[in-house]
Amino acid sequence: MAQEVIRISEELEDALEHEGTSTGQSHRKILMWTFLGSECMFFGTLLATFLVYQNNPLDGPPRQEILSSLGLVSMMAFVLLLSSFTMVLGLAAARRGDQKMMRVWLMATVFCGLFFIGSQGYEFWAFVHEGLTPQTSPFGAAFMTLTGFHGAHVSVGIIWLASVVLLVKLDPSQKSRPVTETILPRFLGFLSGVPSRAEGYELDARPRHRRFMAFLRRRAEPPPPPPPPGPTVVTMSEYETQRLKRERILNIELAGLYWHFVDIVWVVIFTIVYLFTGPLSEGVTG
Repeated sequence: MAQEVIRISEELEDALEHEGTSTGQSHRKILMWTFLGSECMFFGTLLATFLVYQNNPLDGPPRQEILSSLGLVSMMAFVLLLSSFTMVLGLAAARRGDQKMMRVWLMATVFCGLFFIGSQGYEFWAFVHEGLTPQTSPFGAAFMTLTGFHGAHVSVGIIWLASVVLLVKLDPSQKSRPVTETILPRFLGFLSGVPSRAEGYELDARPRHRRFMAFLRRRAEPPPPPPPPGPTVVTMSEYETQRLKRERILNIELAGLYWHFVDIVWVVIFTIVYLFTGPLSEGVTG
């Protein structure tokens, strides 16, 4: 049966790719930037409220004691910054069409987010046992609302990225395989030092550090040159496949924008709350 053939001009392809917006960007990406701008106002309001009530601990532990856990909070900030790096690697793998590495790097981002949420939960548990709750004082309400609101955003990002790992398939023409048959065996094999026997994965008898160095060398190799521009005449199924690929890469890019925003917000909170207004700043000014 003959396939339906369509001819696509450069103007039409550009209009379809950017969905007709005058800025040259997808309307979904513009909507995401608008949403993130509104979130900046939310966080700005909460941060301003904290600065107003930071010296009003009517009851409970003093402010200097609450903001003195710089070790744990610094580790949380480092892990979130690391998750931005893994998010960039995951998006780069998606743009290359590398489904496996996209899932690996996005799962690494999810694990970093889970570490952050677990650390924040432990920190809140310690605050409650020390007598600090939102009902204790205006300072406690402002501090826990600000950090808890950010933690809720991190939780949403974790769920979003996990759904991307489980549901997004870069190549619509390929059958999806369960994550338990792809990522989990390789992850367990990396921890144990025994390569996985998953389908399409050859056993490598080299030590783990040698396999890791070989992996880094392969990552550092320059990508192959792009193929020459193809003909403007394509089948409808081929064009639909390319359109779906761009759409799914855009889904990952939107999740990345949200995740980078969450990371930047925590850097601002860490700098203002723990460094500029915490015990460290008092020690420097004193």
